[in-house]
Amino acid sequence: MSFAGVNLRAIVPWITLQWQHQQLYGKAYLCKAAVIRIARGRD
Repeated sequence: MSFAGVNLRAIVPWITLQWQHQQLYGKAYLCKAAVIRIARGRD
């Protein structure tokens, strides 16, 4: 197996995990950011 092939086999699962992490926490982060923005607007 080539060096690039080894890298792909290691990187692809990592990218998949990162994407899943963003799907799980991305919406929560956006909601939190919106709440902070609203709170600042009231000051």
